[in-house]
Amino acid sequence: MNKIPGIDRFLYILYGIAALSFLVLIIPFHPYPFSFLLKAIPVSCLIILSLRNTESRVRVLLFFALLFSVGGDIVLDIDRTRFFIFGLIFFLISHVFYMTLFMRQARFSKKKLLPVGFVLIYTIILSIILRNIDATRIVPVYIYLFVIMGMTISAILFTPREKLDFPFLIPIGAGIFMLSDTIIAVNQFLIPITHSLVYSLTLYFTAQVLIISGFVLRRTKS
Repeated sequence: MNKIPGIDRFLYILYGIAALSFLVLIIPFHPYPFSFLLKAIPVSCLIILSLRNTESRVRVLLFFALLFSVGGDIVLDIDRTRFFIFGLIFFLISHVFYMTLFMRQARFSKKKLLPVGFVLIYTIILSIILRNIDATRIVPVYIYLFVIMGMTISAILFTPREKLDFPFLIPIGAGIFMLSDTIIAVNQFLIPITHSLVYSLTLYFTAQVLIISGFVLRRTKS
């Protein structure tokens, strides 16, 4: 039986420990000195995983998508209020790299019509709900909203030419990513959500590991 290589297994374990540690420490201690370093560890593990297990343009695009995600993780943890727009920009760029990767091998089929339609309707409803937010932020927020919509739809349409054993993890991860950002937007601009950071980051860490696992995991063989 082929197994996950030892280094990859270690990276997955480290990812889980670091992500869970950060989530557990949020409520009683956050902010605390250098918490941004702990927050940056999980997605940094995914960078190494993707570099070890992908090739060519896939490797490059995943690297930059994850690198800008780490940048967003850091600036938002340092000061979520002051650096919110900077974090938005980092993640917007990350989504553009993801979307570029997915669109390179996008193919529409009838069975994808329903999830694509759901994402479109979801985005329209969310844009209507957010229409009255601070005028200085509405443009970047709307741009981000439609970029993550594009990323999610491109993940649904993504039909890899190369052999991927778990490609369905990619659109699931993208959808969870969009849900995580929805919680952030609602808490930031509409109504406060108790422990919103715990909910949004739990979804975020889940989303990122699912997307990358869709590219790097392989089935065991007899």
